[in-house]
Amino acid sequence: MKVIPVLDIMGGLAVHAVAGRREQYQPLRSPLCRSSDPLEAASTFKTKLGFKDLYVADLTAILGGEPSTHIIQRIRDETNLNLMVDVGVKSLSEAEALRAVDVSRVVIGTETLPDLGLVREAVDELGGDHVTVSLDMREGRILSKSADISRMTPLTLAKKLKTFDVASVILLDLSKVGTRKGANLDVVKTVIPEVSMEVIVGGGLRSIEDLRGLRDLQVDGVLIATALHTGEISKEILESEGFL
Repeated sequence: MKVIPVLDIMGGLAVHAVAGRREQYQPLRSPLCRSSDPLEAASTFKTKLGFKDLYVADLTAILGGEPSTHIIQRIRDETNLNLMVDVGVKSLSEAEALRAVDVSRVVIGTETLPDLGLVREAVDELGGDHVTVSLDMREGRILSKSADISRMTPLTLAKKLKTFDVASVILLDLSKVGTRKGANLDVVKTVIPEVSMEVIVGGGLRSIEDLRGLRDLQVDGVLIATALHTGEISKEILESEGFL
């Protein structure tokens, strides 16, 4: 199972995300890095913790603003990390522009997804291996501007995405993010046995015990941020457990 650190960007700064209440997000304060500069935070994940991958959520773009393409480009060029990036893609042109920055995976989140046809188009143009769909949830219910998508269960949606040749999905419960209350295991246990695709889990990860439990459930990857910054999960612990 792969552990992937998360970098949330808002207003050009790295921020600390808690429970999806974005109006309350504050600039990142962490013993791992000296400032809330996104490039410094990204570099820290590689140089101090030894990660090779990074998940970036451009919250300004997700909320309807312009993508922080220049920041994402600098992170890619200066760290050489494999980037998974969510900029609130709402059209094929936005997905193509993000892929042009040489990110490894374009993340299409259901929160901003207008319809499932966009996912099919993105897979056709970019290839399924370069498209990850984030099943954005709040307390287990799908968030989407599309009424059809929001009515789906996570399992139904994951199965539908599989028919589009999407290679991976993220189960992201925003109500859990930054809370250290544990992942939404009900959703994980429902989806994992039923879909033959890569499943990444995000939101609420707090300890090495959580990671062990998700590995036992055969989760392919986890997104983690707060527990790294608090030191509850350290490089030494990750290495000792074979996660690095």
